[in-house]
Amino acid sequence: MVDFTDNQKKLWNEWGVINLVIFSLFLQIFLTFSAPFRRRKKGKWVFPFIWAAYLLADWVATFALGSLSNSIHGNPECNDSSGTNKHVASWHFFTECNVSHSTNSSSTNEHFVFWAPFPKYNVSRCTNGSSTDENVVFWAPFSKWNVNHCTNSSTNEHVAFWAPFLLLHLGGPDTITALALEDNQLWLRHFLSLPIYLIAAFYVLVLTLPKNRLLIPTLIIFMVGIVRYIERSMALFLASTYGFRYLIGRDKEPHQSSGGAVRPMPDRRRIDRTEAVQSAHRFLAIYKCLAIDHHLFFYVREKSRSYFQSLHPKDAFRIIEIELGLLFDMIYTKATVIHSRMGLISRIICSSSITTAYVIFLIKSLGHLNTYPVNMDSCVITHFLFICVFLLDMFAFASLIVSNWRVSSLRHPMARRFASLVQARQPAYMYQYNLISYCLRRYWTWNKMAKLPWIGEFTDQLRYTHDMPVSAKLKDFIFSNLLIKSRRTTSLDDFKHMSEHRWDWVIDENGTNPIPSRFFNLELEDSILLWHIATDICYHSRNCNSVDRDFSKVVSDYMHYLLVMHPTMISSTEGTGQIKWQSVRQQVTSFINDTKAKNEMDFCGMLCDTANMEILMGIGSFLLVDACTLAQELLRQQPSIAWKSISEVWVELLSSAANHCSGRYHAQRLVKGGEFLTSIWLLMAHLGLAKQYKDGTESDVVDITEFESRHLFYCM
Repeated sequence: MVDFTDNQKKLWNEWGVINLVIFSLFLQIFLTFSAPFRRRKKGKWVFPFIWAAYLLADWVATFALGSLSNSIHGNPECNDSSGTNKHVASWHFFTECNVSHSTNSSSTNEHFVFWAPFPKYNVSRCTNGSSTDENVVFWAPFSKWNVNHCTNSSTNEHVAFWAPFLLLHLGGPDTITALALEDNQLWLRHFLSLPIYLIAAFYVLVLTLPKNRLLIPTLIIFMVGIVRYIERSMALFLASTYGFRYLIGRDKEPHQSSGGAVRPMPDRRRIDRTEAVQSAHRFLAIYKCLAIDHHLFFYVREKSRSYFQSLHPKDAFRIIEIELGLLFDMIYTKATVIHSRMGLISRIICSSSITTAYVIFLIKSLGHLNTYPVNMDSCVITHFLFICVFLLDMFAFASLIVSNWRVSSLRHPMARRFASLVQARQPAYMYQYNLISYCLRRYWTWNKMAKLPWIGEFTDQLRYTHDMPVSAKLKDFIFSNLLIKSRRTTSLDDFKHMSEHRWDWVIDENGTNPIPSRFFNLELEDSILLWHIATDICYHSRNCNSVDRDFSKVVSDYMHYLLVMHPTMISSTEGTGQIKWQSVRQQVTSFINDTKAKNEMDFCGMLCDTANMEILMGIGSFLLVDACTLAQELLRQQPSIAWKSISEVWVELLSSAANHCSGRYHAQRLVKGGEFLTSIWLLMAHLGLAKQYKDGTESDVVDITEFESRHLFYCM
């Protein structure tokens, strides 16, 4: 067992707690400025650091809060007959040194030597009946040092003052309350921890009574810390499953309020950012329930369907992006709390309280500067804490004003323009991951690390995937195809028929389907693998200048990326998609091993060669055989017709995957930048193509939400 010396214990008592408090503050600063990067696709590299800081923040603040009482217990008063006289210096702007000392019959006087650039010495002798005389030399810079033997009451006051700051840290910044969707379900545990933290913090404060001169500012910061902690607990609750149901039950009339603003308008009209933000707020009140897979009644459909049918594709996707950003704020930040009426009032009161506490602290510190000695280290740390908390609070307040939650309520045009410039749009990305390219590069490059299960998956994602911004033309193409389906479903019967015969609209110009039906009636995972390989064969076998060709290639690689890297968004049963993909990957690798294909063009040419059909049958790759048959059927058609059919198939597969994926998985991906599939999912809901639509009346919504709200606390 390690034995610590008295000096080591003393050093920990003096600096250990200070380091913990400063480290806790640093974590709060880091989370405040780095947490917003979670909503960006390019922020994936900072996510591990956010994860570490999020886990450390509460632990460090809790440990520091427990160490404060030990620090106070470890600083006995200096005027104890058995203690050691310690001299604490306070610095005043004069020009000569004045030294005072005291004697103690049972202890040794300890003196410090102060050095500075001016050569004026004042030397005094200290006598002690039971110890050796010691010389004390002071060399003062521009100043007069008042040195007195003192108690540690000044240090203890500052240490106790740090306790409410740690409580403030436990409340967390506004930019992050949960790191994952599951964290919100622990809101009750987080809230019940508040009394424990309060007891620990008040115990530290009681140890300094009744001589605590900083009691008033300490109590003010205590109040602010309690409010911030309750804000975080409320934000976690409102983002949980039960909290979402509570919000739906509380807002009984979101559909009625949003319906009045929807009216027939000309097609492809343009809107400004303010109207886009207002529309996103209006429709989020209806469609936020999709995040918990809550159903929607068919009458709600018309209230957004007609509005989105009249929009330009660019503006439609802009509303979707803003709406997903607001949904991210609801689930992973304090937005739901701080943007409410009570939240704004509490934020103004807390900001004013922090300023008031700092002013009182300055007055008391300056007023008693000549009457009692001050520990300069503790005083500097307290000033530093106040300044950082004040700046963070001002940053949070400014972010609150210019956020999308408030830009719609700004009246002055210049204020709206400034807020629009601050809230810069983030481009959407589609990650690209090609099966044939992956198998070729992996076969011809030997990597031992890639054979390990988890490390292999991580290195594959780094080496074989890349992101590609979604072009405006691709958005226009997807929106136009979804718009055709939306206009064909005017009733619930039409919607059900379209869902059951979703491939009927993939037809050629003559009204006949040129592709055999057996290539359509497959599971979603099988369809993605089949059409992904067939698209690659057509892409590398015949070159032509076609926009549909480029669109098909991009969407094909993106759907393959989702199947491999995020199978829960594609597979109906967890693990099924991975098993099928592993089987196809081994078959492709075996074919490469037998044919020695060097690149994608060679592979596609050999795959379509009838001479290699025996090799395919030998490795038991029926999916590759079907992919070759499908590709040959498509290559017999005119290039423009073939690529039009392929692109329409991929739009259908994209919309099927978006509808198939649970709303919870869509919400989970928001914390890592989100997926373009999530934008398609929400766009389909606005166009009336979501699977959550059911038949019912408005009274059914009220009855169901009232039932859920009434049984909310029984479920917990």
